[in-house]
Amino acid sequence: MIGQKNRFMLQISLGTIALSFIIHLLYRKFNFMENMGHMMLMENMATGHDSGQHYSLALNILFIIPAAFLGAAYFLYRKQTDQPMIPMLNTLVLTFSSISIISGGGGGIEMHFSIFMVVAIVAYYEDIKLIALMTGIFAVQHIFGFFLVPKLIFGNSEYSFLMLLIHAIFLILTSSATSLQVLSKKRIMNAIELEKAIKQKEAEALLETVQKHSQVLEQTSVIISEKSENNIVANNDMLVTFKEVSTGLEIQSESLSNMKTNLHSINQMIEQNSQSFSDLQATAATTATTMHNNQNNIEPLFEQVRIVSHAIQQTTDTMQNLYESSHQVGDIITTIQEIASRTGILALNASIEAARAGEHGRGFAVVASEIRKLAEQSNRATYEIKGILTNIQEESEESLTQIEVGRQATTYTVELAEASISSLKQMNEAITEMIDIVEALNESVKHIELRSQVISNEMTNISAVTEESVASVQELYSTTETQSNASHHINRELLRLKDLSKTLQEQFSS
Repeated sequence: MIGQKNRFMLQISLGTIALSFIIHLLYRKFNFMENMGHMMLMENMATGHDSGQHYSLALNILFIIPAAFLGAAYFLYRKQTDQPMIPMLNTLVLTFSSISIISGGGGGIEMHFSIFMVVAIVAYYEDIKLIALMTGIFAVQHIFGFFLVPKLIFGNSEYSFLMLLIHAIFLILTSSATSLQVLSKKRIMNAIELEKAIKQKEAEALLETVQKHSQVLEQTSVIISEKSENNIVANNDMLVTFKEVSTGLEIQSESLSNMKTNLHSINQMIEQNSQSFSDLQATAATTATTMHNNQNNIEPLFEQVRIVSHAIQQTTDTMQNLYESSHQVGDIITTIQEIASRTGILALNASIEAARAGEHGRGFAVVASEIRKLAEQSNRATYEIKGILTNIQEESEESLTQIEVGRQATTYTVELAEASISSLKQMNEAITEMIDIVEALNESVKHIELRSQVISNEMTNISAVTEESVASVQELYSTTETQSNASHHINRELLRLKDLSKTLQEQFSS
């Protein structure tokens, strides 16, 4: 910056020397002063030849002085462009060039205006010392010229002191005004520089803050983006798990529906068996009454025994059907146990996946826990039913055995009725025993009927809960899918935010 200013001022100084040369050439060579109305040359010629030679020598010296200063300034500039002596040498070049112009122009008033030109040019340096140096040189020039060589400075052998004083006042006023402008400009520039420095510090602080926030924003974006990606992976896993659980629950719901239908059929069969046992019980009671009332009548007793034998055969067939139906119920209950076990396993897997999902899987974990509890309840209920059916089968086998015994007894009674009346008591006892067994079987069948109705109601509740679970899982699947899409959108926005943070850092860094 200083080197460029020195270079510019060297060019201006060279221009002022060129202007001085032109003035000397016009006034001294071509007598341009005649056209301007000056009489100095005529007076010089009148004073004699020797005086004219001294005058020309003084003009030549005044012309060479600024050129010498310019040469010295240029020499220093070649060595160092920001050499601190160059501004002072340029000031001397400009000052003595103005003095040369004034003297070479015959000391005319118009030539003195070059002083103000020099003041304006030197003010470019914004240095009051240089302005004071220039002003002092001009003051010495005017005082020296006024007392010693007024013709060389003022173009006349006699010059008014008042005019000298006016020149001095205007020179001082001009220099003072220029100095004040320089001082004012320096104060303004210092204030501007101070404000600029403050603004620079504020801008640097702001830049540092923005960079820190941008870095924090970028780091936060990276962390959130990683969490979002993990969340997306977890959501995808949850979607797969929900799909598997939903499929398993649908299969379970279908199986429960089939079980419900089979249990309804079992209930109908148990009701029929219960009615048959009621009929059998009534028949056995009637037979017993008849046997007691007709102990002395063998033939009616024989016919009644045949009726009882036929009823026992029907009972045997009914018990056989009941026995077979109990085996079918056992198979169905085994299927229920397998489904309950599969449901428990699926619920356990769903609970594990919900635990992996964290906060998002808490609702599903509750549903899975309820399903697992229902599966455990179903499993316990089937074990109870299976135990009851086992008892029924054992009692059915025992009943079949007893009925077979009764049948044999009645057959034996029929065969021996004609031979011995005493066998009638045995038949009565067998009938009494048969009645007890039928009553016991009837009670067992009623108990089975009640338990079957309870099982049917439980299966209905399980089916309803399973359907609700399927709906809940499907709703969770839809919610998770929506959340997964939102997570993808959030991840894209975070990546865009990260790119914007990098762009912001690059802009502020540059």
